[in-house]
Amino acid sequence: MIYLDNGATTAIKPESVAQAVYDALTKGYGNPGRGSHLWAQNSYRVLRDVRKKAAKLLGTDERIALTSGVTESLNAAIFGLIGEGDHVITSVMEHNSVLRPLYVSGCDMSILPLNENLAPDLSELEGLIRPETEAIVLSHASNVVGSVTDIDRVMEVANRHDLYVIVDGAQALGQIPVDFSGVDTRKLVYCFAGHKSLYGPMGTGGFYYGEEVDFAPLKQGGSGIESFKTSMPDEKPVRWEAGTANVHGFAGLAAGMDFVLQDGYFETKDKIFARLLDGIHALDGYEVFYPEEKGTAVVSIRRADMSSQELSMLLEEHDIATRSGYHCAPLLHEYLHTKESGLCRLSPSYFTTEEEIDTALAVLKSIE
Repeated sequence: MIYLDNGATTAIKPESVAQAVYDALTKGYGNPGRGSHLWAQNSYRVLRDVRKKAAKLLGTDERIALTSGVTESLNAAIFGLIGEGDHVITSVMEHNSVLRPLYVSGCDMSILPLNENLAPDLSELEGLIRPETEAIVLSHASNVVGSVTDIDRVMEVANRHDLYVIVDGAQALGQIPVDFSGVDTRKLVYCFAGHKSLYGPMGTGGFYYGEEVDFAPLKQGGSGIESFKTSMPDEKPVRWEAGTANVHGFAGLAAGMDFVLQDGYFETKDKIFARLLDGIHALDGYEVFYPEEKGTAVVSIRRADMSSQELSMLLEEHDIATRSGYHCAPLLHEYLHTKESGLCRLSPSYFTTEEEIDTALAVLKSIE
């Protein structure tokens, strides 16, 4: 199988990730925070390790809460900070992990269009702010067209108006370098997924929370501390981490983060994607959806003579895995006028070979 659906999940992981999960399953890892014995401490160290590495990847301090993934992180932040009567600014680029919680929250939304680079048009951002605006909620990178939002610029505007910024970083962290070291992150919530470009197992993720961020937890349950309190403790990040952590998964995520942090990782990954993108641009008969400026390793295509599902199925006949349809991004497909056909998304990874790219391009060229 030539796997070009890494935008959904990186199905091919580093061997170190599998080994870390195996070790956590077999070498004495108990329930973190539920005892002082060695095995409980082993698991606690896994969670501490993930927080440290997430902070290094983000260029932040270690205010990291761990969750089951970016969807839980976004739900926690949105339902915790936004409610009926609040105003929120978001964009047409958003995934349903952002849009659906916003709809259900009952807030009023202003939706940014895209600029010529297929990213949210931030020139309109400040003009949309109202007295009742509570937050700006945006994806760092598109899961459909690979465009990247200038989050530093968003933070500058938000900080001037004392607004929260909630970022869907599912398609960014591990795809592009991220560095908040010189940014005022007091009201930032940056949500990330473990199983995509951080090469961790499914069911892992988390969020960074700035020093002024606090909200009621999405879940109630065991915390390992303050057992006689009738709700989750106030201590962070414990208040957002009810129940037993996925230690085995987080052990794998720590190894995946190490892989991304190695020297030369981004250069190798970007070289593979450049080969795919250049090859696609050279093909006849395809409309290409990708920003003019450099984006992430995600590109979508369309043919006028068939639906995205038909194209994806033709590729599957050659053992090439892609993603067709709407990618849980309904507003973006309406904006791009691809609601009828959908798009076929191709997303390689660090492990995709040049030979696999060339084979996929040859198959695309052969389709008439």
